[in-house]
Amino acid sequence: MTTLEKFQEVANINFIQTPSHADVELGELQTADGYELYMATADDRSPDFSYDIYYYDSQWFEKLSDVIIEGNRIQIDEYMMDEYGFKDAIDTTYEEFYNDKLKDIEDELIEKGYERERTENS
Repeated sequence: MTTLEKFQEVANINFIQTPSHADVELGELQTADGYELYMATADDRSPDFSYDIYYYDSQWFEKLSDVIIEGNRIQIDEYMMDEYGFKDAIDTTYEEFYNDKLKDIEDELIEKGYERERTENS
């Protein structure tokens, strides 16, 4: 099972192929003069160019992490899911998600009166 498959199962992430059912659409745009732009928007018919359009894919993949954590249904082109940046964003977001869940569980146990076991290194 890949990190993406694990993450989708545990965090209830929905990558879908039907834009009309998505909360956020991630895709590419091309300018009239041939430049590639990257879009991450809730409204693909009227994206906000100040917040939804990215010149570099690295910034676009950072936005991907945000929309995953927010629990959105995400429409993304399948070929973009094969990009290194996508895989890196998934790995980073999964690690953050895992650490947040671990912290929540530790805090809950501490509230119930459990104490963290002391070791020689802590």
